[in-house]
Amino acid sequence: MSWNTPNGGMRFMDLTRTSPVPIVPGDEIQCRTHPNNKTITNFFHRGYGGIPENLIINICAWIILVLSFCFARRYFGNYGRIGLIDGVRKRSTYHGPTTYEGWSTTVCSEPAPTGDSHELETSQVSHTNDEGMFTWVWSTVQLSDSQISSRCGSDALHYLKFQRALILLMIVFTFLSLSIALPVNMSGTKIDKEVNPFAVTTLSNLDPGSWLVVIHITLSLLFFVIGIYVMRKYSVGLRLKESGSYISKTLMITNVPLNMCNEDTLRSHFNQAYPDKRVEDLKVSHDTEKVADLEKKKKAVSEALAYVNKYNRNNKPMKMRPWKCGFLCSHLDCCDCCETVDARSHYQNEEGSLSRKLHWAKRKARDNPLGIFFVTFGTPEDAQKVLKDHTLRRRGNGISITKNPGRSELSTALNPKDWKVKFAPPAADIYWEHLRTNGKFWLLRWVVIHIILLLFLIFFSTPSVVINNLDFVLLPLKQELGKINPLFSEFLATILLLSTAALLPVLISLSDRFLSHWTRSDANMSVMVKTFIFLLFMVLLLPSLGLVR
Repeated sequence: MSWNTPNGGMRFMDLTRTSPVPIVPGDEIQCRTHPNNKTITNFFHRGYGGIPENLIINICAWIILVLSFCFARRYFGNYGRIGLIDGVRKRSTYHGPTTYEGWSTTVCSEPAPTGDSHELETSQVSHTNDEGMFTWVWSTVQLSDSQISSRCGSDALHYLKFQRALILLMIVFTFLSLSIALPVNMSGTKIDKEVNPFAVTTLSNLDPGSWLVVIHITLSLLFFVIGIYVMRKYSVGLRLKESGSYISKTLMITNVPLNMCNEDTLRSHFNQAYPDKRVEDLKVSHDTEKVADLEKKKKAVSEALAYVNKYNRNNKPMKMRPWKCGFLCSHLDCCDCCETVDARSHYQNEEGSLSRKLHWAKRKARDNPLGIFFVTFGTPEDAQKVLKDHTLRRRGNGISITKNPGRSELSTALNPKDWKVKFAPPAADIYWEHLRTNGKFWLLRWVVIHIILLLFLIFFSTPSVVINNLDFVLLPLKQELGKINPLFSEFLATILLLSTAALLPVLISLSDRFLSHWTRSDANMSVMVKTFIFLLFMVLLLPSLGLVR
């Protein structure tokens, strides 16, 4: 035991001795107090377990996020090209061409003249007057299902309908819980409100033998029935599109020798090898990665030019700083190098430059076949027969595995036994710019990316593991934040949990982009499967193995 003396000294008492150390007369004894290591936050009133405060914080955070989005959309986004475009576009804008010959014609031949950017403005791109910061809210509410489907596709519409069903369920459940379950729980007398105000609102406040417990059982069954009814109404609206006959009679053939991969040679081979099978169309795929990239850039510049033309008709000629951070320079005037230029002239020059680059890229693409072509036969039965001939199958005693493709005078050079043949996916489903990805390099890329992703998932798939492994960092940080405001230290762990849980699905989706899938269906399936595995690790596997403390 210790105490302080007025002159700044300190005296000690030996607790191992039976006789106390004598105290000098006149010394004033001052006891030392050591507060416990508990942080008490008086930021809010701690009634009902902090639920009202939690709701208030979430509402305030939601308002801040909405205001931040409105501000960023208004002042930092590409307001002319993205925010104001509301014209109805064809599905090919988002999902590529709908036929195989359409893509071949677009890439391997020059498009017919379609007029200047003024025609684009009047025929394809129409702009609305979005003058306020919040006018996008009303515009979004006014969108019909048909408009959403035409702009974003049927999958986006199904997802939004599912979200509507969930919102409806939450509204119904919340209303029934607040209007029935909560008053019933608070009518009990089993728990003292002064001791535990939060428990008064729960089922534990009711006597187990009370008839009021039946109300909870009835509500549980009612919630189950309502959930099945709402999900049933949602699932009835799902309509799966069946593949048309054009797709079912088209084959996708890969691993063709590059020096023999041209339409005339391949068509001649099929006419000789299958004289009774009518070939309706045959198109060779080329390396169009550069073409697709330039097409996107040119389209963006054309839409921006259309907006500038519309703006100049009602206002002074638009000026711009076509450099990085040009928006900040316009407000700060930090340097003289960021001079303003006429927006219309700038986009016209950009459009002309991209058109010339696109012309040369298309000429180069015509000379770079990928060893892939699409052949369309007269009937699905013909396509099935050709597919069967080019598929491995057992012969005789079941030991020999071979192919039996049709023969022609070009078979020696084409080597059709090495071809890989399958039914072609829909043209709009293909990532044409990804067809150049080589099989060997793709396999190596697949292995490396999935090993990195697997290691990341093992160590970071469960946010609680992150918190436990970073205790040596979080403890000093929480102590420092607690000195400033205890509110920060209390919410630090929650913020890290939410951030980690939100970041992992995004990383899974981003990692899949490096795999360069040939079809959108394969890419979506891959993301869905890996996200499901991530959720399985996060919610079930790691907690059950005791890896979460």
